[in-house]
Amino acid sequence: MCKRHRNLYLVLASGITATIGWIGIPFGIIFAPIALFQLARGGIQPQDENIQMLKSLAKYKYSLGDTAGAMRCLEACLQFGDNDEIQREIQQFRRRLIAPKEETELQTKVSSTIALLIGSALIGTVIGFLDSAVTEVFSFVLQGEIFVYLAILTWSPFIAMTFIGGLALYQLIEWVITRTSLLIRVIAVSLSGLSALVAVYSIEQGKAIFYFVYGLLLGGVFGSVYEAIFYMITGGFWMFIADIEELSSVNTSNVIYLVLLVITLSYYLFMAIRTATKTVQCQKRIIITDHVLFD
Repeated sequence: MCKRHRNLYLVLASGITATIGWIGIPFGIIFAPIALFQLARGGIQPQDENIQMLKSLAKYKYSLGDTAGAMRCLEACLQFGDNDEIQREIQQFRRRLIAPKEETELQTKVSSTIALLIGSALIGTVIGFLDSAVTEVFSFVLQGEIFVYLAILTWSPFIAMTFIGGLALYQLIEWVITRTSLLIRVIAVSLSGLSALVAVYSIEQGKAIFYFVYGLLLGGVFGSVYEAIFYMITGGFWMFIADIEELSSVNTSNVIYLVLLVITLSYYLFMAIRTATKTVQCQKRIIITDHVLFD
């Protein structure tokens, strides 16, 4: 499959596994995390088959007169590692285009970096907001003691949302690094790690925004507009502090939530660092091919 359709099926598989994979009796709790870890790494991607598919697609696009599209397919092959044959074919396509890869402007780099941080914040905010809404629904519907598998199921929406959020973060980081032609690994990893931290913090911020809106709907008021704005900006921090303080009451729900939040942070950092490293390596292979041709 092409990248767009592959991502569609990746999100679908991730949503199904993270939502209801846990309730498989009795091994769902064991196999669901294993499957999610494989999906987080992009699923099974046989190197030779993918390269052959991309080469065939490049040939087809070139037969239609889409030289630039054919070249993009060949550049995608370099994501799977160095390949002298592919690099020679890219050089031939570039000769036909007679144009080197343009240097990215500073304005594009700044705007893309801002877009990465804002996008990361939006991912986390949406997750936190929706999770709080789902939690309120479960609290209203399920009252009293419940079976263990049903208890696990109540956490599955949060797991599904955070997992798919990680895939969205991966796409966003890859897009930014590619768009800015970022070649310095330390900077790419640092920026990507920062975006992961922003996303996880924004989960708490999303919760704060939900309960702010929920409180207003129930008739609550703030002392002033400035107080409301201040809470909308910093509510995530106070929400996190409240979660920590509630651990003293040995609330099982809060303990599970904080454990899942730590796992989410680890997962986001893993995805961010892995994506940044792979994308920078791919960009370097493309740049080296350009230098061979145009220097």
